[in-house]
Amino acid sequence: MAKDVLPDELMNSVLGKLFDVLTNGDDVAPKSEDNYLAWLSVGMPYPPEELDFLSTGLTGIVREPERPEGEETEPPAKKTPEEINQLLAQDVNRKYMQAENLSRLCDMVPDTSGVTGDVTMNVWYQENTLSQAYNHILKFRQVTNFEPDEKTKAKIKRLKGLLQEKKIKKNIVTEEEKEVLEETSLVKMYNEKMQKWMNEALEYNLK
Repeated sequence: MAKDVLPDELMNSVLGKLFDVLTNGDDVAPKSEDNYLAWLSVGMPYPPEELDFLSTGLTGIVREPERPEGEETEPPAKKTPEEINQLLAQDVNRKYMQAENLSRLCDMVPDTSGVTGDVTMNVWYQENTLSQAYNHILKFRQVTNFEPDEKTKAKIKRLKGLLQEKKIKKNIVTEEEKEVLEETSLVKMYNEKMQKWMNEALEYNLK
């Protein structure tokens, strides 16, 4: 008598076979030495309201409840300052939780170590994160100390010259001249454009 196969067992079996063929090859397809395959095996619904903090920022916003169109209802009672502060705090906490959930989702790393057994495959684990991988990279890094050649030195000097320039300034009291480093016109223009973008982004978020 055939054994009833549960949907998740069937899906694991199919994905496991697909993973095995694509990474380890078979009678037709040879094995690749530099293969990599990862996917999210189960669909993850993400409601749009969970991304509110991306458009409004992490500051709290108090909104009046929407009244059904065409239905006459009494306007809501005016809230006291204490009630408004409480609602603002609740909205801030909600948005910080949204940001944390999204960051945790984006920080996860799928486990692609291979197929386990005949009908299952490895899936991701929450303790495997990009941030932990970078932490290990920085913790066990080894930096090579070498002297650049003259061509590289000249290139570095030229690039640094795009950021700062030397100028002679005279003290109006002592008339003493002093060499100072100042930002170049390129850096000043960049900072002006960046400040303009930040102002417009803040204005957009406030709306």
